[in-house]
Amino acid sequence: MFKGIKNTYQKSLGAVVAQNLLEMHARRFYLQIDAQMVANRLVEAAWSENEHLFDGRYGQRPFKSSIAAAAFGKALRDRSEDFEQLCLYGMCLGTILQEIEVNGHRYPLNGIDLEILEKNAEVLRFFSEDLENSQFGQEIGRILNAPDKGEHQ
Repeated sequence: MFKGIKNTYQKSLGAVVAQNLLEMHARRFYLQIDAQMVANRLVEAAWSENEHLFDGRYGQRPFKSSIAAAAFGKALRDRSEDFEQLCLYGMCLGTILQEIEVNGHRYPLNGIDLEILEKNAEVLRFFSEDLENSQFGQEIGRILNAPDKGEHQ
């Protein structure tokens, strides 16, 4: 009984991190999403896939940011969402990884966290490479690398 309560609590902590990141990045890019619903769905999917990492059976439970990272990473691996959503998830995962890289010493991270974060950093790297090699990514690259014509007028 208590394990179920702890699992629900841990899922909700991870979902809140995911929801906050979804809201922040969606607002920045004027995307309309139900961040709470999406965050809960993503966390539940990641949890179901790797329950053994999350449920404390090894004596430790991952930090809430690691749970959110696993949720975004699973969505990027599955690629079952539209491109806009995947980019949003990639930005959210990148934000988590950047925060952990800079301030990880301030969080109660354990071996399970490190395993989850390393795995999902690799997922983000593959997604970023695929994005860069896509037609959309190449177009963005051309725009970013084009000389500013207004500079010399």
